[in-house]
Amino acid sequence: MEKDVEVVGGGAGVSVRRCCDEQPSAQKKSDQYRLSFARSHETLTREFCAASASVGRIFLNAVSSLPKPPLMTRELILYCDESDISGKHFANFYGGALVESMHLNEVIETLLASKKQLHLGAEIKWQKISENYAGKYIELMDTTFSLVAAGKLKLRIMFTQNYFGVSQLSAAQRENGFFLLYYQFVKHAFGLQFCTQQLGPARLRIYFDKLPDTDAKCLAFKAVVSGLSQSPAFERARVTIAREQIAEVDSKNHVILQCLDVVLGSMQFRLNEKHKTLPEGAQSKGRRTLAKERVYRHINGRIRQLHPNFNVGVSTGGHEELRWHQPYRHWLFKPLDLKIRPEFAKRK
Repeated sequence: MEKDVEVVGGGAGVSVRRCCDEQPSAQKKSDQYRLSFARSHETLTREFCAASASVGRIFLNAVSSLPKPPLMTRELILYCDESDISGKHFANFYGGALVESMHLNEVIETLLASKKQLHLGAEIKWQKISENYAGKYIELMDTTFSLVAAGKLKLRIMFTQNYFGVSQLSAAQRENGFFLLYYQFVKHAFGLQFCTQQLGPARLRIYFDKLPDTDAKCLAFKAVVSGLSQSPAFERARVTIAREQIAEVDSKNHVILQCLDVVLGSMQFRLNEKHKTLPEGAQSKGRRTLAKERVYRHINGRIRQLHPNFNVGVSTGGHEELRWHQPYRHWLFKPLDLKIRPEFAKRK
């Protein structure tokens, strides 16, 4: 574009022209404005980010310094039963079924609904299994082990083997052997010392099927079980057992105990080879024996879905924390001062 000039003078015929002050075009003004705005925006953004980071650090530090709310105490409900205290090969059978309070109503309602559907109105027990009812018991066990597989119910079975005796027992130990073994079962079978890892403290409620001894001995036993709360392992795990939360109950009113009775009964049936029993003078097994064997085999099959290499007569292996985490386990109890008794060895 041609610039405006004016003549300002000259000499010797020479004129001098001076350029007039040039005014910026509209386009140039726009470019300058955008550049200024961009620089301002960049500065403001940088300052804002720095300020935000500073405020964020202050906020996080403040939140992290706040006291954390205490974890809610969970409630665990343990149902316990016992079976044969003596047998051909194995003895002192104890069983337990454990459920968290959050699952308790669902487990009870599911089992009761299955009983109702199968028309098993009365109390179910291993000893009641007959040819006509074997199929119904199998279906109920399917419901039970579906709850076990879902992690809503844990089952444990403990027993001793006659082949493994004790070197020495005092008179008091012999007299209280039933309760001493029951105590060990409650203390160790479920690995309760590992139940609170990352889940917070827990309180335990225990329902024993009616204990077969005097009131005085039963009261003393329940007091000792409650005392587990003061044991180092339970204190570290923050597991408590209040004395008023330990009770003896009638299994007729507790469907979980009834299902536990069937599982426990099936194990002592098999381990003591009652499936080989023949009626007096008979050459073949009785119908009731065959029916029980059928139910046992089905239960064993459901267990093998959880433990493919399951062996009914030995302790379920693995790290000690699995005593809590696994849904089903067996425990062959062996005394520390073990004594081999070859007269109880199985004959092949």
